[in-house]
Amino acid sequence: MGAHQPVRELSDGELLRLAVKAASIPADIAIATAAAMLAWRHAGRGSAILAAGLWSLSPAAIFAGPYWGQVDAVGSLPLLAALVAAGSGRWATAGTLAALAAMVKPQFGVSVVVIGVAVLIELIRSGRWQPLVRVGVSGIVTAVALGVPFRAGPAELFDLVNREC
Repeated sequence: MGAHQPVRELSDGELLRLAVKAASIPADIAIATAAAMLAWRHAGRGSAILAAGLWSLSPAAIFAGPYWGQVDAVGSLPLLAALVAAGSGRWATAGTLAALAAMVKPQFGVSVVVIGVAVLIELIRSGRWQPLVRVGVSGIVTAVALGVPFRAGPAELFDLVNREC
């Protein structure tokens, strides 16, 4: 056996397939937990159990990741967290998480649009521009920081989305 045999086994074959399929499981658990916490806070214990159960037993959570190997839950988690942060008025956190979701998978960039609309409504309602700046700066900094190792930033992400549409 060569010195690189363990690396080869990790990067090809059944172990890699299982690792990719398993990647979404912690994200699915976190989404179910977040849904339960939100429901518990706003609707009580029974609703929390129902929310966690509905996510955990939905066909998407069962088949998309563990069966087919799609990692959409990994992008759905920061998308959900971004929406919760925006709803709580934590604008910088919302911008950071929305950018993270978009960098995981460009289709999750919809969170950027939703949070952008929410921050514009906040601007119109209160006349405060700080939330807009917080969302924008934190989102751009996050996208740049995540893209640097891959030589990609917001412009490359935008180009990628345009090519896919």
